[in-house]
Amino acid sequence: MTVEQISVSLFALAGLALLLWSLRKKKQSRTVRPDKDVMVGTVRTPEQLKYNLKTCCYYAPARFVSETRLPVKYIALHEQGIGVPPGIKRYARVLTTRILPRGSIPVSMRPNTDPEEPYYFFTVSQWQFLPRPIAIQGTRRGKPRFTTKFLLDHCTHSYQLFAIASETEYDLMVEIYKALDDPGYSAHCPADNDCRV
Repeated sequence: MTVEQISVSLFALAGLALLLWSLRKKKQSRTVRPDKDVMVGTVRTPEQLKYNLKTCCYYAPARFVSETRLPVKYIALHEQGIGVPPGIKRYARVLTTRILPRGSIPVSMRPNTDPEEPYYFFTVSQWQFLPRPIAIQGTRRGKPRFTTKFLLDHCTHSYQLFAIASETEYDLMVEIYKALDDPGYSAHCPADNDCRV
């Protein structure tokens, strides 16, 4: 990359930062903060994954899921340290949600877990593989995080799932990636303009 191209790229990124800031400030007619109705939960052990897949369910401590996040429409599984490579590989539609004590869920508990602690227990439809796994960037441990179905369907990296706030921001990110990869990208984009990464 030449010095001129680097300067143009830095200028474009500065413009992007300003644009993203203004998009978040304005609440345009196109929703800037759509409902984040997909819960991405971590599965840490093969035993837990097997139970989730066999019984079509997922569970998480109630203290990690505020009532303002309900109803959860989809669950996506972040398979941490299970399989190669780890990542978000499966999702399912939530059918029912209830609260159970942790001791009633027949999967080994971590030491010092209170068997009476309330857990959300989600019954789901058949687990489906995502078209491509979503790579985990950095460490992602602990409580579930939330995103949208659109982002789950289109993102390729975990930081995109949780940092991008809307479809508009996603489209802007795609345009910037294309511009940085090829300054003449518009000449190479298909007629339907669907050049998503």
